[in-house]
Parts: sequence; C-alpha cells; structure tokens
Amino acid sequence: MSTRSRRNSTADDFEDDDDAGDDIEDVDDSFLNDMTSPTKTPFKKPAKFSFFVMKDLPNEKTQFITLPQPASSAKNPKNAKYIVTHDKRLLEIQKGKGQFSWFMNNKVSEDGSIFLATPLDPLFHMIERLDHLRAKHAASDGKFVTADQIYTEPSLPSYTVLQKLIQESDLQMLCDTKEISGETFYRLNDDKLLEWLKRKVDSVCEYLETMPDAIGLIRAQVVGYKITEEDKLNDDQLIHLAIGFLKEYVP
Repeated sequence: MSTRSRRNSTADDFEDDDDAGDDIEDVDDSFLNDMTSPTKTPFKKPAKFSFFVMKDLPNEKTQFITLPQPASSAKNPKNAKYIVTHDKRLLEIQKGKGQFSWFMNNKVSEDGSIFLATPLDPLFHMIERLDHLRAKHAASDGKFVTADQIYTEPSLPSYTVLQKLIQESDLQMLCDTKEISGETFYRLNDDKLLEWLKRKVDSVCEYLETMPDAIGLIRAQVVGYKITEEDKLNDDQLIHLAIGFLKEYVP
C-alpha cells in the first residue's frame, strides 16, 4: 500500500456529504415497473423504454436483483436494483438525470434518463451486514457468525446471490475467523476494514491520475473554475476526491 492512503485516509473521512450524488442517483425497486413495451402509435402516447450503458451485452444468465444500498442502515435499509452478469460480476445501476427525451423507431420516451451499469465490489454490501450481525457493544467485540447466517436474509432472498460472488478469502480481508468442527465463523474486524478502505482509496487515486481529462471535468463543476493546461491535482486533493466517491458506499 502506498503512503498516500496511510497518511491521510481515516475512518473520520467517511462522513455524510450533502453535496454528493447531485447528477446521478441510485435506481430503486420501482424502475423495472417502467420498462414496459413501447406504444405502437408513434408520437401520440409516450413510449416506455429504458437505455442502459454497460460494457458487455446481457444474455440469458444476466440477473436483476434487489439489495440494500451499501450505505443504508440495516435497521432501515434502502433497496436498489443491481445486475449480476454471466461471469459473476456485480453491476451497480444508476440513473443519469437529463432534461431531454429519447427517440427510437418513430417512438418517443419523454423520460430522457439513461441507466449506467458499472462494476461494484460486492464486499461493500458486506460492511453494514457484518457490523449488524456481530452486534458489537462496549463490553464485547461481538459474536462470530457462519457464512449461512451472513448470506441468509428472509426479507431479501437476493442476498444468497452474493455468496456466489464473494470468496472466503474476500471475507477474510474484513473479518477475524475461527474454525469450530470444520466450519468457519466470521466477525468483522474494524482495523481490517479500515485497511481495506485505505486500499480502495489508493486504487481510486491511481485510477484518477490516469484520467487528467476526467479530473478537469470534475473540477469544472465548481462555479467559476476554468480548466487550464496545468490542471493537476496534488495527492491530498486526489485523496479527498477518492473519498468523496467511496463514502457513497460506506454506512
């Protein structure tokens, strides 16, 4: 791990930010209800169709599932839709806002939104889940639980899908483990979680450094800011920007 994330990214950095997510929003359970067939009468009645941007075309093994948003509370979860691809990747679905309409095959959809499907590490969905299950309090570090307890949630059957996407070695990056009678038990470890988040910050920083144009566009969202040829973020600014992205997935 580089010294950048060790020096500046701490648990205190992952606090709520009211300005985050102004231009893009998570997709809730209702969005699939709007994906009905387009009308056969052009331009007389709004058509209902949705546009997705994703790297690979879906196939018969592609699944739409419902999961709590990673940053929502286990006591008051806010569900959203996700895609599981044929090669066992989890894609987050976000709805890009736009003041325009879509035209397709002589039909029009007044809702000009576009759905973006981008990869998301499923371990982000485990943070709140593991914290809730361990039931940590002042007198105890909490309890250990089995994999079946982690991935079984009667109110949300889609949780079982995550077990196919997360390896035992992945859970060990966040948890202490112990074996009893050949079965592995897990308990969230705060220090391991923080180290994992630091590595995520580092990865985002390294990615942003390879995208100077994107950085300029992000900074251009600031009123009055003008992009220059010397436009470059220093390490502290990169870390702040990376944390701004990641805190949307941390409870």
